Amino acid sequence: MTASRSFRSVRGLHAPERRAVEGLLKRYDLPFRDCPDVTLLVEDAKGHLFGTASLQGENLTMVAVVPGEERSGLVADLVARSVEEARRQGQDRLIWNGDSPFPLTIDLSRRPEGESLASLTAAIVVDLLDRKEKGA
Repeated sequence: MTASRSFRSVRGLHAPERRAVEGLLKRYDLPFRDCPDVTLLVEDAKGHLFGTASLQGENLTMVAVVPGEERSGLVADLVARSVEEARRQGQDRLIWNGDSPFPLTIDLSRRPEGESLASLTAAIVVDLLDRKEKGA
Protein backbone atom coordinates (compact mmCIF):
# COMPACT_ATOMS: atom_id res chain seq x y z
CA MET A 1 0.00 0.00 0.00
CA THR A 2 1.29 3.45 -0.81
CA ALA A 3 2.13 5.89 1.96
CA SER A 4 -0.47 8.33 0.66
CA ARG A 5 -3.30 6.08 1.82
CA SER A 6 -4.50 5.95 5.39
CA PHE A 7 -6.87 3.82 7.46
CA ARG A 8 -9.59 5.07 9.73
CA SER A 9 -12.30 3.35 11.75
CA VAL A 10 -15.75 4.89 12.02
CA ARG A 11 -18.85 4.08 13.96
CA GLY A 12 -21.78 5.23 11.86
CA LEU A 13 -21.11 6.49 8.36
CA HIS A 14 -21.93 10.05 7.34
CA ALA A 15 -23.83 10.45 4.06
CA PRO A 16 -20.75 11.08 1.84
CA GLU A 17 -18.90 8.11 3.36
CA ARG A 18 -21.93 5.89 2.91
CA ARG A 19 -22.30 6.89 -0.75
CA ALA A 20 -18.62 6.11 -1.38
CA VAL A 21 -18.90 2.71 0.34
CA GLU A 22 -22.14 1.85 -1.50
CA GLY A 23 -20.53 2.83 -4.82
CA LEU A 24 -17.55 0.58 -4.19
CA LEU A 25 -19.75 -2.34 -3.16
CA LYS A 26 -21.87 -1.98 -6.30
CA ARG A 27 -18.79 -2.61 -8.41
CA TYR A 28 -18.75 -6.15 -6.99
CA ASP A 29 -22.51 -6.59 -6.71
CA LEU A 30 -22.15 -6.66 -2.91
CA PRO A 31 -25.01 -5.49 -0.71
CA PHE A 32 -24.59 -2.64 1.75
CA ARG A 33 -25.38 -3.95 5.22
CA ASP A 34 -26.68 -1.18 7.39
CA CYS A 35 -25.54 -0.53 10.95
CA PRO A 36 -22.16 -2.24 11.25
CA ASP A 37 -20.45 -1.76 14.60
CA VAL A 38 -17.32 -0.47 12.87
CA THR A 39 -16.46 0.39 9.28
CA LEU A 40 -12.82 0.57 8.24
CA LEU A 41 -12.02 2.97 5.42
CA VAL A 42 -8.81 3.23 3.36
CA GLU A 43 -8.53 6.64 1.73
CA ASP A 44 -5.99 8.91 0.10
CA ALA A 45 -5.26 12.45 1.28
CA LYS A 46 -8.17 13.80 -0.80
CA GLY A 47 -10.65 11.36 0.75
CA HIS A 48 -10.95 9.00 -2.24
CA LEU A 49 -11.99 5.55 -1.05
CA PHE A 50 -9.68 2.64 -1.95
CA GLY A 51 -11.07 -0.04 0.34
CA THR A 52 -13.48 -0.80 3.13
CA ALA A 53 -14.37 -3.52 5.63
CA SER A 54 -17.18 -3.81 8.17
CA LEU A 55 -17.43 -5.57 11.50
CA GLN A 56 -20.66 -6.56 13.23
CA GLY A 57 -19.80 -8.18 16.54
CA GLU A 58 -17.50 -11.11 15.78
CA ASN A 59 -18.44 -11.12 12.09
CA LEU A 60 -16.41 -9.59 9.31
CA THR A 61 -19.45 -8.78 7.19
CA MET A 62 -17.86 -7.15 4.18
CA VAL A 63 -14.53 -6.38 2.51
CA ALA A 64 -14.08 -4.56 -0.78
CA VAL A 65 -11.28 -2.69 -2.56
CA VAL A 66 -11.28 -0.67 -5.77
CA PRO A 67 -11.15 -2.96 -8.81
CA GLY A 68 -7.59 -3.73 -9.80
CA GLU A 69 -6.37 -3.59 -6.19
CA GLU A 70 -7.57 -7.08 -5.22
CA ARG A 71 -4.05 -8.53 -5.22
CA SER A 72 -2.16 -5.40 -4.12
CA GLY A 73 -2.01 -6.28 -0.43
CA LEU A 74 -4.85 -3.94 0.45
CA VAL A 75 -7.20 -6.85 1.26
CA ALA A 76 -4.56 -8.33 3.59
CA ASP A 77 -4.17 -4.94 5.28
CA LEU A 78 -7.94 -4.67 5.75
CA VAL A 79 -8.10 -8.20 7.20
CA ALA A 80 -5.24 -7.46 9.62
CA ARG A 81 -6.87 -4.19 10.70
CA SER A 82 -10.20 -5.97 11.14
CA VAL A 83 -8.51 -8.50 13.43
CA GLU A 84 -7.02 -5.64 15.48
CA GLU A 85 -10.40 -3.90 15.68
CA ALA A 86 -12.20 -7.10 16.72
CA ARG A 87 -9.62 -7.59 19.49
CA ARG A 88 -10.14 -4.00 20.65
CA GLN A 89 -13.86 -4.72 20.86
CA GLY A 90 -13.13 -7.73 23.09
CA GLN A 91 -14.07 -10.41 20.56
CA ASP A 92 -12.63 -13.93 20.99
CA ARG A 93 -12.89 -14.79 17.30
CA LEU A 94 -13.49 -13.28 13.89
CA ILE A 95 -15.84 -15.03 11.45
CA TRP A 96 -16.05 -14.59 7.67
CA ASN A 97 -18.94 -16.19 5.77
CA GLY A 98 -18.47 -14.75 2.29
CA ASP A 99 -20.18 -16.90 -0.33
CA SER A 100 -19.11 -20.13 1.32
CA PRO A 101 -21.48 -22.32 3.34
CA PHE A 102 -18.51 -22.98 5.62
CA PRO A 103 -17.44 -19.87 7.54
CA LEU A 104 -13.76 -19.22 8.20
CA THR A 105 -13.04 -18.50 11.85
CA ILE A 106 -9.92 -16.92 13.31
CA ASP A 107 -9.21 -17.56 16.99
CA LEU A 108 -8.14 -14.14 18.25
CA SER A 109 -6.63 -15.52 21.46
CA ARG A 110 -3.86 -17.35 19.59
CA ARG A 111 -0.71 -16.11 17.89
CA PRO A 112 0.80 -16.32 15.35
CA GLU A 113 -2.11 -16.04 12.93
CA GLY A 114 -0.19 -15.99 9.66
CA GLU A 115 -1.79 -19.07 8.14
CA SER A 116 -5.36 -18.24 9.16
CA LEU A 117 -4.99 -14.60 8.05
CA ALA A 118 -3.54 -15.75 4.73
CA SER A 119 -6.43 -18.21 4.22
CA LEU A 120 -9.00 -15.54 5.02
CA THR A 121 -7.31 -13.00 2.75
CA ALA A 122 -7.13 -15.53 -0.09
CA ALA A 123 -10.82 -16.42 0.30
CA ILE A 124 -11.82 -12.74 0.15
CA VAL A 125 -9.61 -12.07 -2.89
CA VAL A 126 -11.10 -15.08 -4.73
CA ASP A 127 -14.61 -13.89 -3.84
CA LEU A 128 -13.91 -10.35 -5.09
CA LEU A 129 -12.30 -11.55 -8.32
CA ASP A 130 -15.15 -13.99 -8.94
CA ARG A 131 -17.74 -11.25 -8.40
CA LYS A 132 -15.79 -8.87 -10.64
CA GLU A 133 -15.64 -11.51 -13.40
CA LYS A 134 -19.39 -12.20 -13.14
CA GLY A 135 -20.14 -8.48 -13.33
CA ALA A 136 -17.98 -7.94 -16.42
